[in-house]
Amino acid sequence: MRLFPRRALLTGASLATASALALGATAPALATVNDDGSKTVTVAAFTDLHGHLERVPNLAYQIEQIKAENPGDTIVASNGDSVGGSAYISSVQKDEPTIEALNAMGVQVSSAGNHEFDKGYKEDMAVGARLNTESNFPYLAANLTGADPEAIPPYTIIDTDSGVKVGFIGTAPISSPKDIAVDSFTNQGLAVTDPVAAVDKYAAQLKDGDESNGEADVVIALVHDDADIAAKVGENVDAAVGGHSHRKAELTTASGAPVFQPASFGKLLGRFDITVAADGKVGVKASMSEVADIEQTPDAPTNRQAMDIYSKAAAYAEKTNKTLAEIEGKALTARSSGAESTAVNMIADGFLAWGKDQKQGADLGYQNAGGTRADLDPNQDGKITVVESGTVQPFGNTLGTVEITGAQLVGLVEAQFGTDDSGKPRVKNAGFSRNLSYTYNPTSPEGSKVMDVRLDGKPVDPKSTYTVATTSYLLSSVFGEGKNRIDSTEVDLDAFNAWLQKVSPYKADQGQRGIGFTSSADSFKAGDKVEISLSSLSMTADEDKPTEAIMFDEKGNELGRGPVDNTLDGNETGKATFTITIPNYTEAGSYVYTIKAGATTGYVVLAFDQSAVAPGTGNGTEEAPADGAGQGDSDDTSAPGDTEGVPAPAGGRGQDVSGSATSRGSRVSALPRTGAESLGVAGVAFAMVAAGGVLVARRRADRA
Repeated sequence: MRLFPRRALLTGASLATASALALGATAPALATVNDDGSKTVTVAAFTDLHGHLERVPNLAYQIEQIKAENPGDTIVASNGDSVGGSAYISSVQKDEPTIEALNAMGVQVSSAGNHEFDKGYKEDMAVGARLNTESNFPYLAANLTGADPEAIPPYTIIDTDSGVKVGFIGTAPISSPKDIAVDSFTNQGLAVTDPVAAVDKYAAQLKDGDESNGEADVVIALVHDDADIAAKVGENVDAAVGGHSHRKAELTTASGAPVFQPASFGKLLGRFDITVAADGKVGVKASMSEVADIEQTPDAPTNRQAMDIYSKAAAYAEKTNKTLAEIEGKALTARSSGAESTAVNMIADGFLAWGKDQKQGADLGYQNAGGTRADLDPNQDGKITVVESGTVQPFGNTLGTVEITGAQLVGLVEAQFGTDDSGKPRVKNAGFSRNLSYTYNPTSPEGSKVMDVRLDGKPVDPKSTYTVATTSYLLSSVFGEGKNRIDSTEVDLDAFNAWLQKVSPYKADQGQRGIGFTSSADSFKAGDKVEISLSSLSMTADEDKPTEAIMFDEKGNELGRGPVDNTLDGNETGKATFTITIPNYTEAGSYVYTIKAGATTGYVVLAFDQSAVAPGTGNGTEEAPADGAGQGDSDDTSAPGDTEGVPAPAGGRGQDVSGSATSRGSRVSALPRTGAESLGVAGVAFAMVAAGGVLVARRRADRA
């Protein structure tokens, strides 16, 4: 069987003519066969446009130029997520301007990205639904089950003017079940299978020589997953496009086929120049070009019709624009994949404020990084406008609350550290309201990195219940196992904007919620000098960076300090290494140490067993130095060099520590342990999170 684009899509010479006319160009002459009998086909492709119409005028211009170079044999493809999660200029009109722009650019085929399902399969993608009806091209997903193949076929074949049959196989992201609201995907009967296996299945079919099941001279895979996954397709694929993760990439498959991923938001346009020899042998050259933002580069060449679409959409958006609030400091998205950001954390603060006003209350706010699409004050003029805020949160989710256990909360923090869809280690920081902090060990195995989690300065109790305020999408995708879910009818953007107006002028919080901590050994004698290594002290964008990190004991006495290296290093950005002296204590117990680095505050816990107690005051932890030098009190009195002040110790002394009173030597556990429960023993206590709960594993320290 051969599947062609349904709806208004044309093929062959008529398709090339329609595309050229849509761009306002004169229809070119039909393509011809090369002198050596070979034929050349060009595929222009972009991915994850997300309604960023500011690049469409130049994007359309470049496509127009490519078509002029190879008339009749140029195909335009999108790799999904053209709509959904869109910039305000498009989302304010429900992405209608973007759909119009896609049609005007002559897009002939697209994979089905996760955001094409934001409003629901039945609402947007089924036969007769909005996207299916209004788009002049098919959305493909070979690995999607539960959908009508007439609505979302696995592949399509496009005939070029020179007679080359180009087969396109599309796939939805393997992460779809968690990247799409349950009510619009899973609950509508959809599921995804392995995208690579699906591509290889249909690629083999299109090249098996059997005309009855569809044949193609060239096979292109539109894989709406990262290029690392797209590059795993088999030898029957001649070229592949990656997407979904918004990064730029250039790879090859095991068989040597080129793979590119043209970033996102229309920033790059990819191009495959494909030669089909007279004997059927296929050769492909790949390249990518930058696309100009017409707002930043107004003199960039543009396509007339695309410019008209942009101008009308911009004018409509401007009608709704006004200043919502003033902001002091910067609220920016991360400049490194997976890292924390001030913008995401700020939105979580807004959600918490909304939740506290609800009848059921809220203990913390939560926002996912993917739900935060742009800087809150991109032009740095100290004002947040309706357009700017709407571009940051374009989804139109409603807000709600849900109850989770402390064990599940610790698991939520731990879940940030894992592997991506291709199996590579990754950090995927979420946004937590400023009343949550955590400490993690970056060197620990996945599942056991988080060592201390605190809410309002107090250790999270695994058996207690905490109420989270977040969006309807996250309530169903992240908090599906929570209890007592309460949905509201208030749109997340509306609630956030109302909060902005209430707190204006808002002072942006540029502190990290989580910090990394390691030390030079597992256990120490009281009085030992210990090298402490800290990381994740700084945001990755252009926020103010801390210059110095300081550690204080439970009474506010300074134990040590060191300069912060703010070299960009993903989530670990902001590193400091310095030496502290382990204090002597007269009582057994767990002791909370405070770390300050500019706006970032973190906590670590040392646990002493009874035999670790040393007589006397040792390093002055029971009596403050006479002159107060290097000291900070628990009432926020500032220590020298610490302009933010030293907060009261989080919980002060910990719970009594259980352990053997017969062990020999004075030793302490020198690595932090989870704040979820008292784990102090004569040794290092680790918290490992599994299946949403907390499992405690203890390792005995050496006895010397």
